[in-house]
Amino acid sequence: MSSTQPENQRRPRRPDLFGLVASGFLGLFFAFYFFIFTAPLCRTGSVLVILSSAGVFLRLITNNRQTAPNSSIRNEIQQLRGQVTSLRKTLLFYVLPLLAGLNLFCFGLPRPGVYKFIFLAATILICLAVFWVSHQRLTRAVRELESEIANFPK
Repeated sequence: MSSTQPENQRRPRRPDLFGLVASGFLGLFFAFYFFIFTAPLCRTGSVLVILSSAGVFLRLITNNRQTAPNSSIRNEIQQLRGQVTSLRKTLLFYVLPLLAGLNLFCFGLPRPGVYKFIFLAATILICLAVFWVSHQRLTRAVRELESEIANFPK
């Protein structure tokens, strides 16, 4: 370790690496589908999914570069609160365009309408469940750190 950069800033963390691969694959997959399915709704949905996955890809890269080791519990709490706020922004700017693109693509396919509405309901439920679980995990971590600070000798 001859470099001055900490270890966690040089390599992406495992969840970030999975997100980078998944968003890259999703963008390439729908770029391929853009040329296969020529219906206007399918193409619009494909473009939305490609742009959304590119946004997620770029966000994961920039978040990985900005991580720095924390020196105190108070800094950890501040970082976790920032992650909770970031989670709300992620839902609005990254998940909703992806959800809209997937459903526009599905509605453009030549399938019966019942399947399209089932897909719409399923994607909405999955996105809400993922958001709820992530939010609960982050708020639980903030509460645990706040209780550590309360028990910390002054």
